[in-house]
Amino acid sequence: MKFDPLGAYRILPGQNYYINAPKQRNLMVVLTVNENVLIPVERLAQEVWHFDLVVGADGAWSRVRPAVRGTGVADRAGAGRGAAAPGRMRTRAGSWYDGTATLLWAGAGEPDPKSSLLTGGGEAGGALLTSAQDLGVDVGDVGRISEPSGRGTGYLALIDVVALWTTGLFSLSLLLSDRVQGRVQGVATLIFSILLILASLVLLVIAFVELTVMVSLFLAAPFGTLAYLALWGFFPVGEASLLLALVLLLKLVWGVLLLLAQPRFLQNKGLVLLVLTTLVCTVVLEFLHRLVPVILVSILDDVGALVFAIVAIVWGLVLLIGSIPAIVKAVRVTATVQ
Repeated sequence: MKFDPLGAYRILPGQNYYINAPKQRNLMVVLTVNENVLIPVERLAQEVWHFDLVVGADGAWSRVRPAVRGTGVADRAGAGRGAAAPGRMRTRAGSWYDGTATLLWAGAGEPDPKSSLLTGGGEAGGALLTSAQDLGVDVGDVGRISEPSGRGTGYLALIDVVALWTTGLFSLSLLLSDRVQGRVQGVATLIFSILLILASLVLLVIAFVELTVMVSLFLAAPFGTLAYLALWGFFPVGEASLLLALVLLLKLVWGVLLLLAQPRFLQNKGLVLLVLTTLVCTVVLEFLHRLVPVILVSILDDVGALVFAIVAIVWGLVLLIGSIPAIVKAVRVTATVQ
């Protein structure tokens, strides 16, 4: 039986297996076996071939050095190469184990940049999809899985919306009379702050749960780590950096335009502090993305999202408390007029 370089197969005892691939290609094969053994395999050209990664049923895994020439699995006739008995596999230590193995992936060449499903250092999405189609299995769109872009950038909007709301209120003060603004501002700010706090609390819980899952999978080697890498191991740092740079530029332009439109905005300490908060949070998120290797960026991105949700809750409480005096004053003025 010959293996296509890209495919998923069930390896059974009592057969001879070869890798049908060009000699100049470097292959990576990932296997699971029902015994914690290292399984070397020969190629058709009598060259030694080995499994780069073997994952045992007990969860142990290791990378394998090239095996000794002449070892392999038993052939169909029962005369196994390397004096192997039918249905048995020889380990590097020389002992034999009955069992079967499942080839998860064998890939050659460079990974496909269009695919985000990477396993063992190469592209596996196309391989698994092709093999499933050969077997008549409908796998839907799993071959086109897209990488999650992280929550940090989205949660940053929770703080930005506070800045936008505050800017809108100050802009209305230039257009409306103090009497009209006093009646509208307190109630509107109260409603906005309550909605902001509730939304931030929900998003905080979501980010915390996701962060817990990330850390748990990453620490649960090997299968949990592999699952983490498949889902969150390849964070698009470049795209996120470009987006954050654009957001930071827009915020700087917004601050300059505010200052040019009305210099007395600098006298409002709350607005200045809010502007600084949103600028600092943007810079901090970019710093977190560059702080660790790419496989850990998703974790720090979620940590940043948690911090942003907490900051948004704090600002929501500030707006909520600040709206109470305005509402009381508006009620008193209305009662006095009546």
